[in-house]
Amino acid sequence: NYSNRTKFQSIVYHLYKKIFIYLKKNNQKILDSIHFDYLNTNTFRLSESEFGKFIIFAKDGGISRQVYINKTYNFETLNKAIQILGKVDIIFDIGANIGTTCITAIKKKFSKTAIAIEVDNENFELLRQNIILNKMEDKIKSFNAAIGYKQKKIDLIKNKNNFGANYTKNSNDFKKKNKVKVIHL
Repeated sequence: NYSNRTKFQSIVYHLYKKIFIYLKKNNQKILDSIHFDYLNTNTFRLSESEFGKFIIFAKDGGISRQVYINKTYNFETLNKAIQILGKVDIIFDIGANIGTTCITAIKKKFSKTAIAIEVDNENFELLRQNIILNKMEDKIKSFNAAIGYKQKKIDLIKNKNNFGANYTKNSNDFKKKNKVKVIHL
């Protein structure tokens, strides 16, 4: 008694439901990837895993996307470095972004403390929030600056699609707004 259109919609709905249930059970990363890329209405998201809790940028195609989909960022490299060096008392996370390395290192007991240095103001704010969210204020000291051989100001060039791909360069144009402080390590 149903129209062909209603029948077709019902078949599509049930087929979609079966595919969704299969993917949710067998490969959650595909759904997370679709969710991150196409259902993007917020500015921030929360990602939780054994590596920590992270507030991430909803529109960042770099580190935030990897944390959302894989629940970590670059853990294999960190783990390999610790296997070579052994556990340490302090980790220097230079270019800390949102804190995935320093927070994970302490959470996994690779290090007792960390110094996190991030030049970009927006990344630095999320770094500070993630340190607080993971209750590591007493274990991680953070600095909003670039590292260099002498103190000065340089330009920060921001990547609009990958917030971890920002970079700095020397410039004599003192009128630019994206000037950042360089500190001597």
